[in-house]
Amino acid sequence: MKEKVNDRLKRFRKELHLTQESVAARLGIGKSALSMVENGHAALSARNRDLLIRAYGLNPAWLDEGTEPMLAGVPGEGAAEGNGAASPAPLPVPEGGARHRQVIPLRETVTAGGLSPLLERPEEFAPEEYLQIPGLSRCDGAVRIHDDGMAPLLRRGDLALYRAADPEGEPFWGDMYLVGVEIGGEETVAVRYLRPGRREGFLELRGADPSLPGREVERKRIRALARVVATLRIGGGGL
Repeated sequence: MKEKVNDRLKRFRKELHLTQESVAARLGIGKSALSMVENGHAALSARNRDLLIRAYGLNPAWLDEGTEPMLAGVPGEGAAEGNGAASPAPLPVPEGGARHRQVIPLRETVTAGGLSPLLERPEEFAPEEYLQIPGLSRCDGAVRIHDDGMAPLLRRGDLALYRAADPEGEPFWGDMYLVGVEIGGEETVAVRYLRPGRREGFLELRGADPSLPGREVERKRIRALARVVATLRIGGGGL
């Protein structure tokens, strides 16, 4: 079945991790009215169409006809849900032909107070911007790296694109993860390779430099885990 405007409206909202309440508030309508539009029981008015395009940087051709990409550029003033500020320009998109490009929200762990709030309640934290990257495995979001534990592979300011993982489940040993660790009652976020700890109930967090020892952390202190799907060097390369 061909996708219609209401289907694309719903897809845009879900891919950008926006709630019906937040979008309806931006349009100045009730949640039930938005729900009727998304479910095809009411048409999207010209006024609300234009507001969506201005507020979220939607590509008019995508909204009307389904012509990619979904986002045309920088959202207008007020696009960020939390602070009313305009988003910065998107990062360059690597060449990828006509392959599907995910719309990946970039959020800030410092603002959220850790990794676990971002994974549990992403709709509460306004994205800084949206990345469109072709040919990637599914991602839940992207964050900036704030430590140098993975240097020289990654440095502060680089981006980690992630997929949420169960902190109590079995990780893929040797893979790179975002780890939210409780230290002194607060959550610290690090990017590390994960290995089994030498002691029962512990994990070893290891950086990119094999000459440096890893750090063992008690499993119960890990509040959140997200497997790193890809990384992006800022000003120095690509995925």
